[in-house]
Amino acid sequence: MDEDEMQEVCRLLGSAVIDSGLLEHRITHLTVRLTGKPRDKLPMQVRRRIGLCQGAADKLEPAWLAAEMKKVLSEADGVIEDRNYYVHGQWLIDCPPDEDEPGFLAVYDRLRNRDEPVSVAKLRKLGEDIARVQRELIRVSGRLPRP
Repeated sequence: MDEDEMQEVCRLLGSAVIDSGLLEHRITHLTVRLTGKPRDKLPMQVRRRIGLCQGAADKLEPAWLAAEMKKVLSEADGVIEDRNYYVHGQWLIDCPPDEDEPGFLAVYDRLRNRDEPVSVAKLRKLGEDIARVQRELIRVSGRLPRP
């Protein structure tokens, strides 16, 4: 991996962190709206907040709205899990002693017990997925009845 690729990896990872933070913020507000719980009484982990929303979505009417909400929440859970993989993973950089640039960049996948190479393409797709889920969450949330 050359220096330009490494800079792009860092830029894309930073964007994914910021964009997923905004997604988490939207999920927090949705959790308050769907459950009626005050924000300070919600669990810290966004994936637990998603679970609360999914439970509350079961009660939504009409049924198609409940199904759409559960689908987008499931997608949100998936992109948050993917983001966590990179953000909280064990990063490995193999830099040969006679070279200035890393030859290998990976994140340890503890579920598969192997190192997964990091690429610009994978991080770009993660960013695109976060943006898509965020747009979909806004669209579906906009169909909720007014409180």
